[in-house]
Amino acid sequence: MNITQKLSIILIVIATIVGCAKENIIPKNPNESLAGRRIRYTVQVVSGDNFSKSTTFLDSVSVTLVMNDSVYTKLTDSSGVTTFNNLASGNISVKISKNNYTTAVYTVDLSLNNDSASNYDTDNLRNSSSTVCIFPNTGLGTAQITGKAFADLDLTTPEKEYVPFGTTISAVILPHSIENFINHTGGGHILGLHYENASVWSEIQTNGDFSLNVPAASVGLNIILNAEDFVYQQIISPGISQRKIYTFAQDTLIVYPNFTKIYDIFYN
Repeated sequence: MNITQKLSIILIVIATIVGCAKENIIPKNPNESLAGRRIRYTVQVVSGDNFSKSTTFLDSVSVTLVMNDSVYTKLTDSSGVTTFNNLASGNISVKISKNNYTTAVYTVDLSLNNDSASNYDTDNLRNSSSTVCIFPNTGLGTAQITGKAFADLDLTTPEKEYVPFGTTISAVILPHSIENFINHTGGGHILGLHYENASVWSEIQTNGDFSLNVPAASVGLNIILNAEDFVYQQIISPGISQRKIYTFAQDTLIVYPNFTKIYDIFYN
């Protein structure tokens, strides 16, 4: 056997030893044993107006899940619950809707990152759940914001005048307060929840009055109140006027169910 053949045999032996060593040192992927396992996702819907007091579970609420190209819709039962079985891991879009309530739309992360076999039940399904509030937007459970809107339209008089008829007043739930009304368990978390049909508006009347029925919560719900800008020929002296743009700095109010908040608006 020549030197070249001996070196070849030595290299093969070394490569085999190194390969075996690597196989023993590198640990197995902890998620490999989860192959084929799926997720059971449960949604519970409650009414925000009674949140944290005597919780009201909402039945017959439509819950729609969108995952990839698949769409699933179910109704909640008397406990406000509906369950979706055999879902794949990943992000799921969810829409929760019921007549006379705000519509909740969100994305939930149901990925398998940092998962383990201990999170699975005897059916080989990982249990994950979300509790989401929706709010009445009409009738009982809502709040009323009412008041008058003023602006200094005439500098020759000491009193402020009523804002012109038809100027729009609007209200919407403060986005950052929404996180207080959701909960999630089971390894994922809720992303980007917002409420549709939660924005309300009204026009100012000839006597300056306005009134808005808005969603409310027993623990208090933060509502952003806004009023549109308007242009008016402000009287600065007898017979003399100038064009002026009137603005209102939006404000945040806390409202409670079946409660009237009196709030007057003053334009700059």
